Amino acid sequence: MNFGKYEREKKMNFRLFTITPILLAMIFSLGLLSGCSGKRPVEAKEISTNSDPMLQVRMLETDVAEAQSKDVHVLSPGWFEKAEESLIQAKTMIKKGRSLDALMETLGKGRGQLQRANEMANVARTSLPKAIEARSDARSAGATEFSEKYKQTEKAFLDMTRSIEDDHLRSAKEKESQVTKKFRDLELAAIKKNAIGTAKTLIEKAKTQNAKRLTPKTWKQASQALQDADQFITQSRYQKNMIKEKAGNALFQARRLVNMVRYAAWVKQETPEQVALSEDQMLRSYSEALQAPDMGSQPFSKRKKQIAVSIQELRKDRAALASENKQQKERLVNLESKTKNLTDEQRRLAAEKRFNKLFDSARSLFSSNEAEVYKEGDKALIRLKKVQFPVGKYVLRPENYALLTKVQKAIRLFGDPDVIVEGHTDSTGSDALNEHLSKKRAMAVRDYLVANETVDPYQIVSVGYGSKKPIASNETKDGRKMNRRIDVVIQPESKKASGSMVK
Repeated sequence: MNFGKYEREKKMNFRLFTITPILLAMIFSLGLLSGCSGKRPVEAKEISTNSDPMLQVRMLETDVAEAQSKDVHVLSPGWFEKAEESLIQAKTMIKKGRSLDALMETLGKGRGQLQRANEMANVARTSLPKAIEARSDARSAGATEFSEKYKQTEKAFLDMTRSIEDDHLRSAKEKESQVTKKFRDLELAAIKKNAIGTAKTLIEKAKTQNAKRLTPKTWKQASQALQDADQFITQSRYQKNMIKEKAGNALFQARRLVNMVRYAAWVKQETPEQVALSEDQMLRSYSEALQAPDMGSQPFSKRKKQIAVSIQELRKDRAALASENKQQKERLVNLESKTKNLTDEQRRLAAEKRFNKLFDSARSLFSSNEAEVYKEGDKALIRLKKVQFPVGKYVLRPENYALLTKVQKAIRLFGDPDVIVEGHTDSTGSDALNEHLSKKRAMAVRDYLVANETVDPYQIVSVGYGSKKPIASNETKDGRKMNRRIDVVIQPESKKASGSMVK
């Protein structure tokens, strides 16, 4: 016997005996790992030919739509596309009257493909969480507006998820940080565009109009405000309240810059006398609005000082009105406490009596040519006759302020009411234009009342009805004039529980 050959065969058999189980374990392990593989043959779901074919198609269609709502179409684009193709094929087969067996086979195949798509989507969610979150945030911020850049980044994202379907998970994960950064950059750009895009555009426009030369100080202020907002968003993109504040300041400064450039350019073209006459007319209009004496013979500085004094007096009046309003509320509270033990009928009568008394007080504030005051159920309606706007415009003129001050007093008589400002027009012009104009005019009156602290902002709304609610014929000049109006509807505090505001 060849002992050398025997020993070699013995050693080889030993190695095979010890290595084979390891190899088998590895093979078995690899088989398990490939269980979620995108390349693994899809198993068609068996569907009975006794099933309603139309119902089965609708069920698959619903499941495909639900998968798309969960982003399966981007997390497993290949398998999702196959499932969609099977669905389309099944619909075509029904239209063409193909055999039931073939139809059910196609639907079963589609269900298997959709199941694989859901499986691969779950793998993607586990493997690429940062990229998926960044994509979602970018889309929520409006990044799709950057069409070309977004398409490129979306393509890179789809390449990653297709790599997962092709069993190249490592390759996909290697690209995740790069794609995540691209989506985050798009998100930041979208946030900036929404927050400071308008301000940036206005400042660029002012730059083309020589703003740096005509208004250097204003230019610097506006540019600095924009830069501050831009830097803050870069560092703290999710602090929405602070972004809103800084973006609001940037927009204010930008608009101010545009107006300053426009005025500076006008001053440059006019003579010194024309500039002086313009300021004289402006001061004169302020004096008239404040019902102050005309001081046209005095120096501009003295006239400005007098206007400032008049404004201070108005502020004192407003403070007095506020104090009066507070006292009125206290009186109402005391009155309500005295009547809390009355019967429901007694309380109703007392409330009606109180409303009538307040209504009469409100009506007495206005002359017949200023406004008409009506009752509308449990509400008071003030129909303003003398609130006039320039044709086609919605900016309040100073001559309206005196009447609106009376409106403030009338509203405050009712304690803490809800208020609706209604805008109406005649039928001249298109419906769309009339509705737009009536809304803007009603909003202008509302903003004035809010600015003067008549009621809390959430207690006053404005609506525009255009020409839908005429009170006179639009066939006559006088009728059209009556239809162009502002109505202020007051719902007293005591009626709020049973009433409702127009939204």
